[in-house]
Formats: sequence, structure tokens, C-alpha cells
Amino acid sequence: MNDANAFVIYRYQVYLLEGKGRDEKTVDAALHHIWRFCELTGDVDFRCVDIEQIVQYKTSLQASDNSGKTLSTSTIVHAFSSVCGFFRWLRKQVGYDKIPEDLVEYFSAPRHLIQIANAPVEKAYPTHEEVIAVVGSMPTDSFLQRRNRALVAFVYLTGVRSRCVDHLASEARRLRAAVSPSTGGRAGCDQEQQNDADRLVSCREGIRTDSHRLDRRNDLARYQS
Repeated sequence: MNDANAFVIYRYQVYLLEGKGRDEKTVDAALHHIWRFCELTGDVDFRCVDIEQIVQYKTSLQASDNSGKTLSTSTIVHAFSSVCGFFRWLRKQVGYDKIPEDLVEYFSAPRHLIQIANAPVEKAYPTHEEVIAVVGSMPTDSFLQRRNRALVAFVYLTGVRSRCVDHLASEARRLRAAVSPSTGGRAGCDQEQQNDADRLVSCREGIRTDSHRLDRRNDLARYQS
């Protein structure tokens, strides 16, 4: 890479980190796309970039590699946006102000790619019938098996967050340890138990919130049907 390009990319890195306060991972991703632009255009001096080279870059980025793999739509859109943002900043720097303003617009991603990249992704989840089948097939011979079966049903019916379930499990273990004879019984555990109670109250509030949210989703589903 020529020194002029490398130096101005470094200045842009400082601008993103210190001027815009961007996260290091975000800056690294943007710089990766800029370096990729340099690679695909033969390390052309930024002051000499023209429309034909931009079109060539965009075409090359969307093409498949030797293994037949292509970049994801989201990655392509982010690449175009990163290089476009870089050239917008570059036009304001000394020695680069002669870059035509409309040249930057050629880095814009096609609208159909933006729509694909921004389209909501449906998360896969089990149907009501599948959950009923799972709960019905769970063994119930021992207390632990019945507990596990009840826990699965509880999570499904309340819509509670998974992290809240983990929190309840950890609090149950803590409470058992607090009253266990091997740990000295209940002596000296008043403050710890108060903390546990506060955490459980907070978790119950989360369960209520999730349950209400699930009720609203069910009401909406019934209305739409």
C-alpha cells in the first residue's frame, strides 16, 4: 500500500476512535472494509479513484470466490457503507477536497440489498403441539423427573426468560446451602437471606412482566385469527 493511503487510513482510525467514540471492534470492521477496497482496486491512490473503479470494486465484492462462496448480504451492505463513510470524511481533509462530491454516492448499496439485509429474521421456536408432546413424553417416576417436567411446563406457560430460570436455580442452591447442617445451619445468614429474598422478588417481577407480555401476544394472535 502506498504511504499516502496508509497514513490517511490511520488518521481516519484515530477520528473514529477519538472523534466519534466508536468501539474498537466497530472501527476494526470499518478499516477491514477499507483495506479490502484498496486490495480490490489495486491500491489506487484515493485522490485518483473514479467511477469505473468503484463499480469494479462493488462487482468484485459481490462475486463468489474460487470456492463458490459469496459474502452475506449484510456484510456487503456494511462494506459499502463503511467505504462510503470513509470517502465522505476524506473529502473534508486537506489535499482530498478535489474528490467530486457525487463520486461518494456511487458507493451506496443497491436498495434491494439493503432491504434484504434489514429484513427481520424469524426465530425458530417449537409449536404448541410440539411442547405438549415433549412434556407428555417426559418420565415421571422420580421426584426429580416430575420436577423437571413441571419446570418445562412452567417456562412454557409463563414465557419467563431463560436467564431468570438460571437465576432461580442458583438462588435455590444458595438457600439450600444456607440452611444445610454442613454449613452451620442458619447462623449468620440473616443478611444473606434478605439478599436472596430481594433477588427472588426481582425475579418474580420479571416473571410477571414476561407473563403479561405472553398474554398480550396470545391476545394478538387470537385477534389476527
